[in-house]
Amino acid sequence: MRKITNIITFCRILFSVLILFFPAFSPMFYALYVAAGLTDMADGVVARKTNTVCELGSKLDTVADFVFILVCMIKLLPILNIPLWLWIWIEIIGVIKIVCKCCFRICGSQEICGSAYSNE
Repeated sequence: MRKITNIITFCRILFSVLILFFPAFSPMFYALYVAAGLTDMADGVVARKTNTVCELGSKLDTVADFVFILVCMIKLLPILNIPLWLWIWIEIIGVIKIVCKCCFRICGSQEICGSAYSNE
């Protein structure tokens, strides 16, 4: 049963990568975006309901989140009229999130970067 949640997460990565091959705001873009969002919700629910939460699954979920966000930024930011100050803030927030994830992985502590990483 544990493999099902990981397969769902792999599907989210696949849907995210496929978004790159379709024009932004096209019907296929929306379909893949929604499918990625639904699989993001589904993998966590299935893992908790079936009591199959595992370390690999949580790491894979983090990778899938990064891939999805990166793909969306690649597709959407160039076509949106965003002021320079907002671009700078987006980059600062991204760097902070990456540093927090790296510190979390290196130190192995769930206290780093707030309670968002707790297993509760």
